Amino acid sequence: MLSKLITRCIFLILIASFYCSCQRQPTPLLIISIRGTSAYYLDSLLENGQFFSAYFTKFYKNAQKASYLEPIENALTAVADATTETGASPEVHGIWGNAMLDEQGNPTSGFELPLKIPSIWEWAHTKGKQIIRIGALRIHGQSDQSKGIRTLGQGTMLTPGEIFQLKIDTLSRQNHAGFLPLQNVASGHDSLKFYLPDYQGDSLFFAFLADTSADGKSDFQGIILDTDQNPANGYSRFVNFENWTPISFQTENGEHCRTALRIIKKSQDRIELYLRPIFKNSGYPSAFVQEINQSLGATPGWANWGFFQAGKLSEAIVLEEIDLERSFLLEVAAYCRRQIPCDALFLDYPLIDRVGHGFYHDASAGCNDQPSSAFLQAYQQMDRDISNLTQDRRWNYLIYSAHGFAAVCEMVSLPNLLGVNENINIIANKTSARIFFKKNTINQDSLLQDWNNRLRPWTDTVFVKNNYIVLMARPGMMFTQQAFENNTLTAPPLFRGEHGYLPRQLKDKGVLFYAGNEKLSLDQKVIPAEDIGKIILQLLSN
Repeated sequence: MLSKLITRCIFLILIASFYCSCQRQPTPLLIISIRGTSAYYLDSLLENGQFFSAYFTKFYKNAQKASYLEPIENALTAVADATTETGASPEVHGIWGNAMLDEQGNPTSGFELPLKIPSIWEWAHTKGKQIIRIGALRIHGQSDQSKGIRTLGQGTMLTPGEIFQLKIDTLSRQNHAGFLPLQNVASGHDSLKFYLPDYQGDSLFFAFLADTSADGKSDFQGIILDTDQNPANGYSRFVNFENWTPISFQTENGEHCRTALRIIKKSQDRIELYLRPIFKNSGYPSAFVQEINQSLGATPGWANWGFFQAGKLSEAIVLEEIDLERSFLLEVAAYCRRQIPCDALFLDYPLIDRVGHGFYHDASAGCNDQPSSAFLQAYQQMDRDISNLTQDRRWNYLIYSAHGFAAVCEMVSLPNLLGVNENINIIANKTSARIFFKKNTINQDSLLQDWNNRLRPWTDTVFVKNNYIVLMARPGMMFTQQAFENNTLTAPPLFRGEHGYLPRQLKDKGVLFYAGNEKLSLDQKVIPAEDIGKIILQLLSN
């Protein structure tokens, strides 16, 4: 009797096990691109105990990982991204620069041109896989089929931002108890006009310095923005001296937009009020973008590099802008993991790349290859974020970077270096450039011989093709197609860090590690960047 009971129990357990295996859902995959992260710096920080999170240290050490990831030859952002998302070389997927020419020979963006082959996301979509892409550098694939994949891009900038110079009107203090009127220096009026595209509400504000003291002594806490010049009866916005004041609104056609206000300078008689660029979300399909709009709002977008390079914004303010973008993308990823079932979620984590470009080394110490404190702090923030992202054991995790970073010290004007020539078209891409010949009658050999001595100090490699040549900048240099005044050849670079140099040094190489149910045989292998897409397809096929 007992043996029959045991046999029956075993049979029931096997049936239940078989039923559960049939009903078990595939383990979802979280793919995180920590672009710009260097295997060399990551290993150095771990070895020196400079990461705060014991969890990430354990996670990284126990994961399957490559010794490092080998970048492609010309690892510009658009090129490297297209390579990892197709598993193919630039010659095959067709993207060779951030700046490119379209089929008609017109300048265009490498992020906007369609791929020549399907992306791995398009392939997975045709197989019925549910994919979500957050912070995608390119929202397009090869065909319109990519519009069916849930994709949130990095946003669309609608306005470039503005800085208001405000003068304190001390003579009017007695007429405004607790509030000091501020005058717009540029217009000479008391009002500030914010340009909010297609905005139905008020965009004309009067600014007052808010004095919250009760003893007659000035204790200004920030700026009040009011629409009727009488802040005593209520006001629209309060901007304090320490934090961002977000502004979200909808356009007349229902699009969600976001900007923010920040006091960036103050003195006894002047205040600078910064209105960030206005962004809206971009992506596919419209129902998914609208869901993000309704639940989380529009993206704050990327940092205002133009203002920073013009000396209008400090390093600290730009780092805060970078953090606004980082926080939003993490918020979107967390929402999607909670609310939308999927087979794979891809997150472009932009922090290391943003800080690496802007603040790779400390400018006050001159050009050097020693990472700045801001760059190292970005790694430590990434440590905390990856730790939070990988806690859920119901997911598999693939984390990679298609390149590292190197210092850039000098910017070279190719028009000034090569001279004005109506028969050539220069497309500069920072660490590389392409020079197209417009007419077949040009003697390319003669032209290259003439250029040879001029190019030698600035170029590491020159590739000669049928109707164009490819220049690879020496490490530490970057190319521009801007002509400098007085025919000057070089100028300080727009950024302090770049990627895509040849030859590749250890700090230029990326990372790849995986924690999950599959055996990828990554340990101690050098993985080419083209294999990232193939590995993702392998994981999605199981």
